[in-house]
Amino acid sequence: MSTSDDPKELYFFSVVPWIILYRIIKHEEAAFDCMLQQHVSLDDDEDESDTPMLPSSLMLLSTAHEYLGRRALCCSSDGALIKFFIGV
Repeated sequence: MSTSDDPKELYFFSVVPWIILYRIIKHEEAAFDCMLQQHVSLDDDEDESDTPMLPSSLMLLSTAHEYLGRRALCCSSDGALIKFFIGV
C-alpha cells in the first residue's frame, strides 16, 4: 500500500490541518505566556537567554513546509501554506 492510499495520510497532504494545528498551538502559547507573566516576577538578576527561541507555532509551520515539500505539495492549494506563513 502506498502512502497516498492510506486515508490517514491524505489529511496531511492538505494545508488546512496544518493551519488549524498552528492556530491551536498559537492559542496555547498565548495562554502560557499570560500565565507565565502572572506567576513569574521579572527580575533584572534573572538569567535570560539573549537569543530568542523560535515559537513552537512557527516551528510547526516550518515542519509542515518540509513535510509537504518532500511530496512537492508545499505550494498546493494555490500556495496557501506559503501565503499563510508569510502573513504570520
